[in-house]
Amino acid sequence: MATSNPYALNFSGNSKVTMPTNAVLNFNQTSAFTLECWIKISKIGSTMTVFNKQKNTTNEFVIGIDISATGVLTFGASKQGVTTIAAYSTRPLDVNKWYHVAGVSDGLKITLYLDGVLQQTTVITYTGATQSLATLIIGNWYYNELSYFYGAIDDFRIWNVAKTQLEIQSSMRSYLTGKENGLILHYRMDEGGGLTISDTTTYGNVGTLVNTTWVEGEGDFHDSFLLSVDNEFFSFKTIRSTTNIMPHMASNTSDSVKLTSSIFYGDDQPWKAFDRGAVASRSQWYTNSAPPVGGHWLKFEFAAPIRTNGISLMAFLVSSGSASLKDFIFYGSNDDVNYTNIISGTHPNLNYDVINYRFSNKNIYKFYRLNIITSYLGTSNVGVMEMEIFGADKKELLQVSTLTESHFLKYGIDYGSEIALSESISERVFIDDSPTVLGSGKVFKQSIDTSKVPIKNVSIT
Repeated sequence: MATSNPYALNFSGNSKVTMPTNAVLNFNQTSAFTLECWIKISKIGSTMTVFNKQKNTTNEFVIGIDISATGVLTFGASKQGVTTIAAYSTRPLDVNKWYHVAGVSDGLKITLYLDGVLQQTTVITYTGATQSLATLIIGNWYYNELSYFYGAIDDFRIWNVAKTQLEIQSSMRSYLTGKENGLILHYRMDEGGGLTISDTTTYGNVGTLVNTTWVEGEGDFHDSFLLSVDNEFFSFKTIRSTTNIMPHMASNTSDSVKLTSSIFYGDDQPWKAFDRGAVASRSQWYTNSAPPVGGHWLKFEFAAPIRTNGISLMAFLVSSGSASLKDFIFYGSNDDVNYTNIISGTHPNLNYDVINYRFSNKNIYKFYRLNIITSYLGTSNVGVMEMEIFGADKKELLQVSTLTESHFLKYGIDYGSEIALSESISERVFIDDSPTVLGSGKVFKQSIDTSKVPIKNVSIT
């Protein structure tokens, strides 16, 4: 059953998405890769960049997708300052209409697809282009920012394989989990708020939003399903926990948790990241030293094992333009010896901004540990200004009265979702969008089989 994504990112001039440099995205002219997204332009008349990876270095391998002043879509792969090659759409794009765009390179030729339809294939004629080390930018040109995008972009994907036309057609409307073979970057762009967008892949390329807004998403689609048991239909709903289970700390020990760290500088002890102080006070856990292999760590020993499905982190500026936190790993353990990697990621280079990280975790642990591998100064001077640990998410079991399209749209389980049958259900909800009329006037009678529909409360108005 197809359902539409509720959100997309809107670009209105002077807008862009930036991301940390990651070697996995550094292609060269012989690399196989596929670039995909949904776009809806709001104007024509000037060149607009959908995305670009270019540092303007001679002989650099440059890739990008642009829209010309006349609305023609262009996929380019060039040797900077030497040779430009491109594949073009066979017709201009219409304003305010969603299109799926895909650019593919197999190392010998580049190919452009529009809504899964082949537009043009162009042979790569040059040799010796060097690997591109530039930062990938969505919605603008990297080095001079003169071709801002106007419109909406949704469901941005990069693969390290050259996908075939059939593969593009079969997955362009599918919901991806981030675990697909060859997928190295995936922004669903479904957050609906905040200053960053999450990468669903394990590479954790968090995108930083600059002057973008959230709009209704029409560009990507995904499959959803309901479960059927004895001709009754069920779904699950995850209730995200927003409860911070870390107490307000005034020392490294409380009744519920004990904090330790690999090192701290001066009085910047671990508990300072949990004192909930004002930003201006600049209290934090801080190391002022380069982390060893595996990073400096902040460890939590809880009085009793707990389960968490999310954390939040706030970095601070170590020096001008360089935040104290970049690459990190969050672990869990029950013996303080064998630790399980729960989530790893790259924190954006932001100062005093709280970034939430949600993850799937079905286990309870007595020990948790945050390892900070690097800061934006490189490998020196890492720390956390504020951190939260959220409680366990809860599951609701939804029983749907009838099998209708609207029920799929509203209550369907996303394709690719993991359903843990061992997880406890916090609540069971019966959904009937067309309830039986009980009667009129002062007298009515209605029988309800409570073995099928357990009732805890009745309200008659």
